[in-house]
Amino acid sequence: MEGPVPREDSGKPRVLRHRDRVAGPWANGGGITYEVARWPEGELDFDWRLSIAEVAREGPFSAYPGIDRILVLLQGTMALVIDGTRYDVLPFAPLEFAGEAPVDALLTAGPTIDFNVMTRRGRMTASIDVLEGPNLTLVPPPDGWVAALALDGDWTPDGCPESLGPWDCAIADSPLRLTGRGLVACVTLKGARQRSERGCRGDQR
Repeated sequence: MEGPVPREDSGKPRVLRHRDRVAGPWANGGGITYEVARWPEGELDFDWRLSIAEVAREGPFSAYPGIDRILVLLQGTMALVIDGTRYDVLPFAPLEFAGEAPVDALLTAGPTIDFNVMTRRGRMTASIDVLEGPNLTLVPPPDGWVAALALDGDWTPDGCPESLGPWDCAIADSPLRLTGRGLVACVTLKGARQRSERGCRGDQR
């Protein structure tokens, strides 16, 4: 992603194309991650992070102490065993869990693709709603952002010359208006913004 997440005075969303993302292979060989964006830019100690993961085989998730996670299944079928309890993950249904919890992925019908939102506990909170058009307006909290990840259909953010393709994302710190129809994962990010001038980017972790 070129440039920062929109500032309060910008009034324009930032569009992040899936085709521009770089695949980051997992250390255990179990999948790859396409980072959508993180804030602050380029820091391992992020306040929030959005990503898409292709999970190729069963196995444990990496631990993220102090991080709250939300996972949305985009393709395939999956179950997660979290702290010893099995959860069948439904398509497009957000599942929340603590990043430090022991998690094992069970792939019941081959590889899967999922959307992940991570926030650092005590700094940021997040919520995800999967909505269906036509036409949506997402309003950020006073101290946060909204992000829209296109899942299907045809969506165009106001002020953007091109529509969003599958898994393209628009991020804004002012009302984000989407014209079109289909499914979209709407993320609300809320929290302190003292470091917002440092921006964010969408390259690999």
